[in-house]
Amino acid sequence: MSGVAENITAVLVSYNSAEILPRSIEALKLAGVTHIIVVDNASDDESVSVAQNFGAQVLINPNNLGFGVAANIGFAAVKTPYAYLVNPDCLVAQDSVQILLDSAESLPETPLFAPLLYDEDGSPRVPGGCILATFLQKSPKRKVIPQGAASFQMLSGAAMLFRMAFFPNGTIFDDTIFLYFEDDVVCRNVYDKGASCVLEPASKAMHIGNVSSPMTMHLQYWKGWHMAWSQSYVFQKYGIKHNRFENILKFYPRIMHGFLFNKPFRTAYAKGFLAGAKAFQTGILASKIRIPKQ
Repeated sequence: MSGVAENITAVLVSYNSAEILPRSIEALKLAGVTHIIVVDNASDDESVSVAQNFGAQVLINPNNLGFGVAANIGFAAVKTPYAYLVNPDCLVAQDSVQILLDSAESLPETPLFAPLLYDEDGSPRVPGGCILATFLQKSPKRKVIPQGAASFQMLSGAAMLFRMAFFPNGTIFDDTIFLYFEDDVVCRNVYDKGASCVLEPASKAMHIGNVSSPMTMHLQYWKGWHMAWSQSYVFQKYGIKHNRFENILKFYPRIMHGFLFNKPFRTAYAKGFLAGAKAFQTGILASKIRIPKQ
């Protein structure tokens, strides 16, 4: 049995993640991971010092370069056969990384694996279909946990194990995307190369969600902005038809609803979505946008 310590490097992307980083790093250590890289996207809090104090190798970006670019920077520094991308708000179970590694070693032609994610209340998150893999058979509406390792169209980017030999230049994510749909694109790329994405349900991780960075209206606006931009980008890149204008129009009622019922986070997200959609149409690149400080 191959050991976790000598085979896996964990990569985490942090942005104002100081509060949750200790839990995610400690969970990885308890699971046997000794190589941990934290790529910090110009955090305003103590993310860098926290990660360093917990023994991680920290790579500091002078600006917020986005999730995918930061992850690629981390992948480029990996020297082990596998890279385990883990969100700061994803806590791996103690035996989960070894189980995931064993699954990867038993399927040497498979480049991408993921654990089964659970919510804090214990509810499993079974992956669905990849919106970019329209050529594949549609996933069943009822999501069933497989009995063993199984191929899925889509795996969550909250926790992904990559076989680095399959990605020889170390660039796994699309650098054009700042945020969102990175996991859809990488799963589509894997399928385009004739390989598959495998979920290992015996490997478990708890995804807390929405605590990697503190929730603010400023952040909600930019989440909406990048959701709209990235959605438009990936649909165009892969030639997938969708009613862009219908998608945009549905956000105007959300702005009014948020205003009338005092839901400022919903209003901020909807305004950001509309702005991001417009930015894509006018040729603005998300990767060139620098999110202003609050």
